Amino acid sequence: MLESEKNCKVRDRWNDGGWVWKWRRDVRGGIEQSQLNSLLILLANVELQNGQDKARWTLDDQGIFSVAATRSHIDEMRLLGQDFVTR
Repeated sequence: MLESEKNCKVRDRWNDGGWVWKWRRDVRGGIEQSQLNSLLILLANVELQNGQDKARWTLDDQGIFSVAATRSHIDEMRLLGQDFVTR
């Protein structure tokens, strides 16, 4: 809610290897500070690259999403030793 440019992109907030925020006001502490700290922890290992955005599905060797791969993964993780599979 603090963001002054609601339609900005992630790349607009990344500059010279660091995050640059454009907020209406400074973080005042309390829950805002807690949420900012959580966000920074989540962003600590993010690596940004130039190029087109793309998503990679890690449950498939080719990186393509499929319901079958998802169902298979759920079966392997949740139904160990069972004689039935999900529909």
